[in-house]
Amino acid sequence: MCDDSFTPVAKMEPCELSKSKTLNLSLITIPRKNIDRLYGTAEAWKGSLSFSNRSFVLCSGADDEYDFCGVLKGETLKINVYDHKLRNLQLNKDRYTIKFRLFVGEQELLSCILLTANVKYTVML
Repeated sequence: MCDDSFTPVAKMEPCELSKSKTLNLSLITIPRKNIDRLYGTAEAWKGSLSFSNRSFVLCSGADDEYDFCGVLKGETLKINVYDHKLRNLQLNKDRYTIKFRLFVGEQELLSCILLTANVKYTVML
């Protein structure tokens, strides 16, 4: 982790990716700031080569579609994504590093998570 004070409980099922299966994700944590406007970045590397850098908005502050938008500092934040189908994903056998950063308000860092994925065989979804 790149943020020692962020201690989420995260779960992904199934652990192995497959075309025929759907993915269930859940995350539970207690935020240190109000979740009024929430956006993030995701960066991915294969070795030292950056191959993906994306930004996304989760909560804009108006007519948000996610239940966790508006959660106040200190309240339990619970995010569940069920039956998510992965499409157009190809990962070759290798080691990948993924860095997620979440920001609130005017670019205040809420959390940062650094993940390493070891892909044991080529995955094409």
